[in-house]
Amino acid sequence: MYRELASHLEQIDEVNVELFWQESTEFSYLGSQIGGFWLSYPQNLSAQSHVLVENVLNYYGNWTSET
Repeated sequence: MYRELASHLEQIDEVNVELFWQESTEFSYLGSQIGGFWLSYPQNLSAQSHVLVENVLNYYGNWTSET
């Protein structure tokens, strides 16, 4: 799911996504190997691009922002 989400977000100009690995040392077929992602974009990102980012994130569910 994270890779699919990252792929969609990276189609938006000036948006960068960096995936990071799960910290757990135990493997689970039911769990993700990806722990999450960092999303970055410039402060002057266009309003249209900002709306696209929020729409993509909202499509995938609840999310939180760390500023």
